[in-house]
Amino acid sequence: MVYFLIIGIIIILDQITKKHIVSKMEVEEIRETKCSKILLWHRKNYGIAYSSFSKFNEQILTINKIFVFIWFFVLLAIYPLKGLSLLKTSIAMTLGGGIGNLIDRIRNKCVTDFIYIKGKHTPIFNIADIFIVIGAVMGIVAALKDKK
Repeated sequence: MVYFLIIGIIIILDQITKKHIVSKMEVEEIRETKCSKILLWHRKNYGIAYSSFSKFNEQILTINKIFVFIWFFVLLAIYPLKGLSLLKTSIAMTLGGGIGNLIDRIRNKCVTDFIYIKGKHTPIFNIADIFIVIGAVMGIVAALKDKK
């Protein structure tokens, strides 16, 4: 049950933050934050990282749906197994983030990104993206841990 709670919390947090940005900032507007290295930059992403493959919006939507569908059934399959908490948490985090971005793609045909960390070639991302990346890293750690 805790893993489904994680998914729900991530989706809610992601959607609330995106809704806030959309209601308070114009697209392409940039605002400073208290941390000088982080900016709020309201962007519409029709592709994936760095707006790559934006011409393939429908294909990206389909891949996002397939990913969410498969990951959901993987979590259901391993849920009753003892242990594997790191792997289950990893899947829950990536699934929550994937659903958050899927909601945007279905509703708006694009994903709202708004977090920018100053630096060369850094992407603009959102809460869902953060959990996808953290979940993926946790999944790698879980896989390496199980190999030992």
